Amino acid sequence: ECSYTITPKPVTLSWSGNEERVYNGEPSKVEAFVSQESLVEGDTCEVTVENGAAVDAGTYTAKAVELSSTNYVLPEAEEEQTCSYTITPKAIALVWTGNEERVYNGQPSDVIAAVNQESLVGEDTCEVTVENGTAVDAGTYTAKAVKLSNSNYALPEAEEEQTCSYTIAPKTVELVWSGNKDRVYNGQPSNVTAAVAAESLIGDDLCEVTVESGNAVNAGNYTAKAAELSNTNYALPSEKENLTCSYTILPKTIALVWTGNEERVYNGQPSNVTAAVEGLVEG
Repeated sequence: ECSYTITPKPVTLSWSGNEERVYNGEPSKVEAFVSQESLVEGDTCEVTVENGAAVDAGTYTAKAVELSSTNYVLPEAEEEQTCSYTITPKAIALVWTGNEERVYNGQPSDVIAAVNQESLVGEDTCEVTVENGTAVDAGTYTAKAVKLSNSNYALPEAEEEQTCSYTIAPKTVELVWSGNKDRVYNGQPSNVTAAVAAESLIGDDLCEVTVESGNAVNAGNYTAKAAELSNTNYALPSEKENLTCSYTILPKTIALVWTGNEERVYNGQPSNVTAAVEGLVEG
């Protein structure tokens, strides 16, 4: 009697389905096959693979764990039993809302981005996190999509496809003028000023008006003009009639004091009748 042993033949594996691909909601099909050179003529041998059916984006390692024929054995080295494969996130297109130009109203903007439904697979959902989409003050801004809630998707690669510009225009104000009543010349500068009408302002906002040509001294007709506002959330009116204000300084009426006009007797000398002004402004 004699005992003897036939040991299984180690095989070499070949892999399929391990090419990098884009997420599509379908399971991977990473399979292993025994190379024909490893098989004895006429034999067949199937390979059972674990972790070869991943669905979500990521990098995975499929592993051969069993052979259908006990005449064969898997390779001894771990790296010869496994195969890495990658599912890359699907790039999406964005749809922006709330980016229409609007007038300053003291409220934050609500510029948001959503994933275009055509970019999504099946019943998937995906939210977009946006930065700088809540500006309040007048100006031009750029909102940016910075994150997606579903790791199976990726933001567009091009920077311009990740961003959206929007504008808040300054609110046009109405002006209230003061100090523009007709007055008589007195040697003092005028004080023609403009203020923003209270109903033009939002909330507790303040806005001062810089006026040009509102401090005339001499008699005449003048036009004061609102030249600048202290708050950039507001804009001066475009209509000339509210942007400017006419005012008049009237000449001061003076009195004359006459001298040398007393009755006298002829003496062959010229008279010396003179007049002096009374009521001049000092200086």
